[in-house]
Amino acid sequence: MDTLTLRFRQHAFQVVAWVSLLLFVFCLVLGIMFGNWLSVLLIGVPSLVVPFFLYKLLGDHPLARISYGVSFMFFAALQIHQSFGMEEMHFGIFVYMAILFAFRDQWVIITAAVVIAVHHLLFMWLQQQNMGVYLLPEEYNTLSVVMIHAAYVIVEAIVLVVLSRQALMEAKVSQALFDATDALVEQDGSIALNKRATDVNADVIHSFNKVLASLQTTIKTLNQAASDLHVQSDNLSADGKSLAAGMEQKLKEVERIAAATEEMSYNLAGLHKLAAAVADYASSAEDAAISGQQSAQTTISAVEQLSIQLGQTGDKVNQMAVASTDIRKVLDVIQSIAEQTNLLALNAGRDRERFLNNKRSV
Repeated sequence: MDTLTLRFRQHAFQVVAWVSLLLFVFCLVLGIMFGNWLSVLLIGVPSLVVPFFLYKLLGDHPLARISYGVSFMFFAALQIHQSFGMEEMHFGIFVYMAILFAFRDQWVIITAAVVIAVHHLLFMWLQQQNMGVYLLPEEYNTLSVVMIHAAYVIVEAIVLVVLSRQALMEAKVSQALFDATDALVEQDGSIALNKRATDVNADVIHSFNKVLASLQTTIKTLNQAASDLHVQSDNLSADGKSLAAGMEQKLKEVERIAAATEEMSYNLAGLHKLAAAVADYASSAEDAAISGQQSAQTTISAVEQLSIQLGQTGDKVNQMAVASTDIRKVLDVIQSIAEQTNLLALNAGRDRERFLNNKRSV
C-alpha cells in the first residue's frame, strides 16, 4: 500500500516540514516578545528536528507521520505557554490539525487530538499548582473551559478522521490508477494490457481492471483478426500478382489482337478498294450483260430465222434423199451393167490371151 500513497505523502511531508520550520520561527518571535527563550530551545528544537530525522530515516512510515502530529501539538502548546495562556493562541490547534490532514492518515489526527487533550489537562493542573506553565488566563483556567476546548477539538478530530479516511481511499484509488496508467505504457511506446491496477477494494479499481481485461480480450481478438487479415492480404497480394501477370499476358494478347485488327483494317481497306473495283466490274458486266441480252435476242431472232431456213433445207434434203434413193437405184443398175460388162471384158481378155497363146504355139 505504501507504493500507492508514496507520491502524495512525499508532498505532504514537504508541506509539514516547511510549516514546522515556520512554527519554530514563530516561536522564536514569541520568545523575543515574551522573553522565554529557554522553552523554545527545550521544546521547539526537538519538535523541529526529531520528525525531520525520523522521516529521513524511515521514509513514509506511520511513526514519521505521527511524529509530525505530536510535533505540531507541541508547537501549539509551546506558543500557548509563551503567550502566557492567550486564548487566541488556542486557535492554532485547529489550524495545525487541518494542516496535518495533508497526510490523509486518521492516526495522525487521533494522536494529535490525544496529545493536545493531555496537554490541556496536564497544563491546567500544573498552572493551578503554580508550576510556571500556562494554559489559559487565570480566570479561565477551569475544567469547564478546558472541556469546551476539548469538545471543539474532538469535533474537529472526528470530522478530519472521516474526511481523511475518505480522502485516503480516493488518493489510493487515484494513485492506483496513475500507477496502472504508467505501467500500461512500455519504454518502447507499446501498450501492455496485461497490467492491472492494484486492488484497493474500490469499485472504481474493479471497474477499471474489468475494462482493461475486456480491452485486452478485444485487442487479442483484433490482433487475431489482423493476423488473419494479414494472411488474407498476402493471399490477395499473391492473387493480385497472379492476376497482374494474367492481365499482362492478356494485354500482350490484346496488343496482338490490336495489331491483327490493324492489319485486318488495312486488309479491309484493300477489300473495300477491291469491292469498289468489283462493283465497277459488276457495273461493266451489267452493261455487258444488257448488251449480251440484246445480242442474245438478236441471235435468237437469227436462230429462229435459221431454224426456219433449216426446216426448209430439211425439206429439200428429204427431197434430195428421195432423189438420192432413185439415183442409187439407177447407180445400182449401172453398177450391175458395169459388172456384167467387166465380166464380159474379162472373159474376152482371157479368150484373147488364150488365142494369143495358141497363136504363139503355132
